[in-house]
Amino acid sequence: AAGEPKPTAAARDEEPTATTRGQFAAQLAASPSEDEARATASRFAAKYSSELGGRRPTFRKAEVNNKTVYRVRVGGLTKDEASSICQKISGCFVARN
Repeated sequence: AAGEPKPTAAARDEEPTATTRGQFAAQLAASPSEDEARATASRFAAKYSSELGGRRPTFRKAEVNNKTVYRVRVGGLTKDEASSICQKISGCFVARN
């Protein structure tokens, strides 16, 4: 009993918690218009279906340097999940939701 390993700490470290799950996204692209963002999201979904693990990219309006852009992302990910996707898709980066 005294010399047995304690797997609970390792298991806890590997499982996402409510505070870490979903706080990250894999940003695939940014488009200047909603129509272009919609087309880009569809194109990424078709081209990178297996890399995205069946997740569908969405887009979100944002203001960057006083300009409107539409960020094409796969959200609701852990940091590791987002990093894994971005390693497979050129131009992708990990962003906070």
